Amino acid sequence: MTYQDYLKQQIDNINNKFKNTFLNKIQSLTKTDFLFGFSQGKSNSVFISIMPQEPFIAITTNKFLANNNNQFINKLKTKLNNSKFIGASVINNDNIVKFDFVKTTDTYDKISFSLIIELFKMNTNIILLDNDNKIIDALKFHGLDTKHPIIQNATFEYPQNQVISKEVPTNYDELINVHIENIEDRYLEEKYKYVLVALKAKKKSLQKKLKIIIEEENEAKEKLIYKDYGDFFLANLESMNRGDSSFDYLDKKISVKADYTPQRNLEYLYKVYKKAKQTIQMSDKFIDETEDDLNYISSLLDSTTFYNEEDYLQLIEELKSTNIIKIKSQKNVKIQKSAVKPYYILFNETKIGFGKNNIQNDYLTFKLAKKTYYFLHIDKAHGPHVVIFDDNPSNDVKEMASELAIYLAKKNTGDVMYSQIKFIKKLGTLGKVKIAKYETFHIINFKFDIKNALLKAKRF
Repeated sequence: MTYQDYLKQQIDNINNKFKNTFLNKIQSLTKTDFLFGFSQGKSNSVFISIMPQEPFIAITTNKFLANNNNQFINKLKTKLNNSKFIGASVINNDNIVKFDFVKTTDTYDKISFSLIIELFKMNTNIILLDNDNKIIDALKFHGLDTKHPIIQNATFEYPQNQVISKEVPTNYDELINVHIENIEDRYLEEKYKYVLVALKAKKKSLQKKLKIIIEEENEAKEKLIYKDYGDFFLANLESMNRGDSSFDYLDKKISVKADYTPQRNLEYLYKVYKKAKQTIQMSDKFIDETEDDLNYISSLLDSTTFYNEEDYLQLIEELKSTNIIKIKSQKNVKIQKSAVKPYYILFNETKIGFGKNNIQNDYLTFKLAKKTYYFLHIDKAHGPHVVIFDDNPSNDVKEMASELAIYLAKKNTGDVMYSQIKFIKKLGTLGKVKIAKYETFHIINFKFDIKNALLKAKRF
């Protein structure tokens, strides 16, 4: 089946379900994904995706909380809400769909509108037309210097059909469903992009800083030999003269200051050594601190894969409290008290808890867990706290919890520390702990379906 045949099939389905009913919902899910709901068949909606890589139109039963309004969507709502859907058609056997509507005004006048959806890969668009095919508004406008101008109040002209028919992949429906199922994640990524951008910028800055510190430390290590140069220079001080620009040391010429006295050059050599030694001492401290900050930021970025909206809001609060990056929280947004509560999955009738941020990690380990429960954490890397809510967990539960700790740290393999909560000590930094006594489990391959288990995760 070609893409055009598939599109015609979808349009036939839309007409069969919604023709001559009323449009009562226009929902912007992301910048490229939209949902149109009708008065008939309320369990179904028309899903329109104009993502440049793979645009499509489909009928879905999914419901979404996401609502990403913008000026264009508000214009569509003003013009099309509560209008009668006359029908849809494929234009010119091309990747263009036309939705026709008639709206009755308060004075019982009938006004016709058309919605054009252009599904050209890398050149998608949605255009609203009036009864005379004049462009009222568009998601994207194009100037006269383009092949397909889209200008407000200009007459809309369909582009020339240049379609080369291609077959749809055999798993095309599955690809569409995957895209639809992941809409909430894409919505959150768009809404909290400023948070992700700030984290990525900080990560890049820390990586650059770490590189500079390591380079400076390596340069300093090379200068530790200046102590040997100084000792040799001291032993031969009587043979050193002012005006010498170098001296011989083990068949190598070592530069000194020609305008310095021998005594001052001796001080210079030892000064270079002492400065190098101090640099190394300070570098070790800075490297540890920078690596710690870098791992922390990296772990936050990794954990956003599993975030819902509350988690993003909680992350903003965490970032504000740690002051590691400057970020503004949204105005008039109240964080629910439940946002601090971590998550859990149920495995073999045992709760396995985990946090999505450090506030939840602390709450899980030091508020919810008993001293006799078991704590797990990926070794030598940042990751979430994982707690088994059992005094004597089975081996399968231990293995499941270990795999969860690895998976949530965005790893495929690694070592996991395993210890009773009574051996866990809370440190000053949010989410940081010290483990006095622990065992180590090594995970090579995942035995359990962690991804599916996480889909069923609940809040405490």
